Amino acid sequence: MHLCAAMASEQAHDLPDNVWLKLACCVLQPTFDGNYMSPEKVNSFVIQSFTWPGEDVDAMYDVLEPRLVSRIALASKAELPDLIEVMGKWAQVGVGHHLPLGGVPNSGQQIAARRVAVSIAKAIAPLIATPGLRAIFNRETSGLDLTLDEPDELFSALTAERDLSEDWEEDRRLRDAELDRTLAPYTEQPPSVIMKWLVNHDADLSMVQHGSASWSVMVRLSMRPDPEAWLRALHNPGCSWGLNPPASRSARAM
Repeated sequence: MHLCAAMASEQAHDLPDNVWLKLACCVLQPTFDGNYMSPEKVNSFVIQSFTWPGEDVDAMYDVLEPRLVSRIALASKAELPDLIEVMGKWAQVGVGHHLPLGGVPNSGQQIAARRVAVSIAKAIAPLIATPGLRAIFNRETSGLDLTLDEPDELFSALTAERDLSEDWEEDRRLRDAELDRTLAPYTEQPPSVIMKWLVNHDADLSMVQHGSASWSVMVRLSMRPDPEAWLRALHNPGCSWGLNPPASRSARAM
């Protein structure tokens, strides 16, 4: 509470936005870990996660919210991942997920945490301008009903989260069918077009899928009647260098 009050006061007014937001991400954490001697076992410690009482979360955020929202509006693209990560932690508490080292938030804590998560998410949303950040944002806000639309259908198909309620093989079939559908417009154009798309989206895809998305595209293209034309394009200057090395090497080996 004292830290939040200090950050919201004139005392911190002159801090640069990037420094202030970095500090806010450190201070505004929904959980903390503690340990105590086990009453049931000699010389044994119990390590457990805790979260703040709901009324304390409300009081803390009442103080900090106006300044936080105004600072977020000035955030750079480089600062957004940290803000999304903090927002996601509050969202996890808000939907009642288990804390990192055990424990479950009560209803009051969930309501207060959800308020914080929604407030931060709404402040961040207008700043999201790249598909990679949009996918990470949507992953963290999936339980808050605040996801953003992804205009690039191919990127959306490549980064869609697996539906754990579906049978694995059925889910795989549906995902492949959607990928084939979104790839169709690119298969009607020269191979260089999809290769350029992969190069231009490499950083965003890596941010979400760690490079496996490029591999998925090359697998589907290799199953076409004329796979050589697509795989040969990997050797063209300016194309293969942009792919993640594992995906590029694997595609060349097909």
